[in-house]
Amino acid sequence: MMKKIKDRITLGAISSIIASIPSATSYIIFNKLGLNDYHINYPASIFLNRSRTNTSEGKIVSALVHTITDCSSGVVSTYVLSATGRDNAFMKGAGVGSFYWLTLNGLIYNNLLHIKSKKPYAPIYSWAHHALFGGLCAFAASKLGDDSIFPDTHILDSSQKIPLAGYSGEVVSTLKNGD
Repeated sequence: MMKKIKDRITLGAISSIIASIPSATSYIIFNKLGLNDYHINYPASIFLNRSRTNTSEGKIVSALVHTITDCSSGVVSTYVLSATGRDNAFMKGAGVGSFYWLTLNGLIYNNLLHIKSKKPYAPIYSWAHHALFGGLCAFAASKLGDDSIFPDTHILDSSQKIPLAGYSGEVVSTLKNGD
């Protein structure tokens, strides 16, 4: 039996790495079919001139930006599941992925960097890519995470639960009882 992960940040990072494989595949397929014209190296334009994004340096910067963004999304998804439970994990993760899409594609790429698609459905495909990633990431976290970090498990002894924000069970029970 595989040992479950108890650290939420590690769980989020590992889940994001797992989810990035099918998610990146969908992104490549959308581009190969001509449905999407967002370039995989656009994240480098946050730091580099757009003409440099397809160079070796641009590809390294893009990979770094993708990895950091993916891992942060995985950590956020893990904390969402830790706060709300593992039920509907895929949908909760898709919501996190959609929020990242709105922030990255809507605010940063479109408004700050002025990168806009020439394809009418590219934003929808981009959203689908982000929602798929978020859903898969949260699903992986729900399966790889230890029961002690989720509120929806049947651990009766609350001292075995790992607190969401560093509060011990004793402090939480004291706050609930009003002591």
